[in-house]
Amino acid sequence: MKDAYNEAAPAGDQANFKSLIVAKLMAFGQDAASANALAGALSPDIQPIDLSRPSGFLNGRKLDDDVITAELHLIFGSNAALNDDHVDANDKPFLATFPYLAGPHVQ
Repeated sequence: MKDAYNEAAPAGDQANFKSLIVAKLMAFGQDAASANALAGALSPDIQPIDLSRPSGFLNGRKLDDDVITAELHLIFGSNAALNDDHVDANDKPFLATFPYLAGPHVQ
């Protein structure tokens, strides 16, 4: 379903994929209410931002936000074996000026 999800318009995410997301979250141990709330917060697959609130994951994103670990924690909670990708820092620092991201790795 990855290709179908990636190719679909975000406006249809809840109608087309929310039940699948809820089922997967429940398979990972979430109760139905929590799985439904989390699926609702994470779909549609867009990055909302409320300029009246501080920026950070689930309200926009800062470059240094550890989004994967944050999402794993939302899914697996306090299960330390599963709630962290253990990638705690970039291997190259961000640049001080635009485009801010370090250059690509070249071999």
